[in-house]
Amino acid sequence: MRCFRLMKQLRGMSVYECVLPTVLSGTLTAAQHTCPKNCRCDSKIVYCESHAFREIPRNISGGSQGLLLCYNSIQKVKSNQFWGLYQLIWLYLDHNYIRSVPEDAFQGIQRLKELILNSNKITHLHNKAFHLVPNVCNLDLSYNKLQVLRSEQFKGLCKLLFLHLWSNSLKMGPVQVFQDCQNLDFLDLGYNHVRSLSHNAFAGLLQLTELHLEHN
Repeated sequence: MRCFRLMKQLRGMSVYECVLPTVLSGTLTAAQHTCPKNCRCDSKIVYCESHAFREIPRNISGGSQGLLLCYNSIQKVKSNQFWGLYQLIWLYLDHNYIRSVPEDAFQGIQRLKELILNSNKITHLHNKAFHLVPNVCNLDLSYNKLQVLRSEQFKGLCKLLFLHLWSNSLKMGPVQVFQDCQNLDFLDLGYNHVRSLSHNAFAGLLQLTELHLEHN
């Protein structure tokens, strides 16, 4: 099942324009044009979905802009796992068995705009897990097993527009956890275990236009 979607809708939302480039133009040079075994590489997109991979494959071209690893059996994202993929814009890791995300998992891919981690088994996110991807504007952590958000979980994500946290086990984390997300437009905390909200739970969300808290 191909999970890469240049245009998609989620729960009635409009197209995520922030992560849609005009065209993935250009051709990889011969030195860059390597493709992992059992994957398919088309221009600058690497399709490795639905192949029962237990680990993230090697030999991914450094010029890749999109990497699709959804619907596999990946259990762990290691430190510096994506080092060298400096051009990466999209990373899809949804529908795997990932349980935790270390501090430097996304080292070296700071151009990343869309990070999809939904439908895993994530119980632990390092407090600085996303500090190395400051340009992310769409972050999907829905359908995991998160119970808490840490104080600096989203620190520095001033370009974040869409944050999906629905269908976890969250009880709401530290106050002002969204303090740096001044441009956040959409926040989904539905289908969690939230029982109460502090008066400054959403401090910093100056541009928020859609908030989901249903089924808590």
